[in-house]
Amino acid sequence: MNLIAVESENGIRQLRLGTEDKDAMAQRASSNDWMPQRPEAVSRNYTLQVTTIVADGLQAMIPPLEYGERFYCHYIIAENPRCKSADYPEEPDISTWYAVEQTKSRLERAWQEDAKNPRP
Repeated sequence: MNLIAVESENGIRQLRLGTEDKDAMAQRASSNDWMPQRPEAVSRNYTLQVTTIVADGLQAMIPPLEYGERFYCHYIIAENPRCKSADYPEEPDISTWYAVEQTKSRLERAWQEDAKNPRP
């Protein structure tokens, strides 16, 4: 899943805010994918926690970067009416969880596809 997210609901609407978690960041570091590739960043004990859950949402702590290092982080917000799942009527709709659970590579593919096929 590699997601860190928070939710807010008021009985009528539901809102989710999420991003990649520390495991996703570590995986990107090991493949030099816009994450510092220092020895501590690619070791098994890597604990870079860019985003943490706090009482009123999410908090980001961007690591100090050395000259030439690249860093990428995104946050996605999704909101929807609170309703039952279309596929499982006895369960609540969780589409906003799926909406915020996006990896950097998935977003890049979508951006590239949109660039190839612009909408009118």
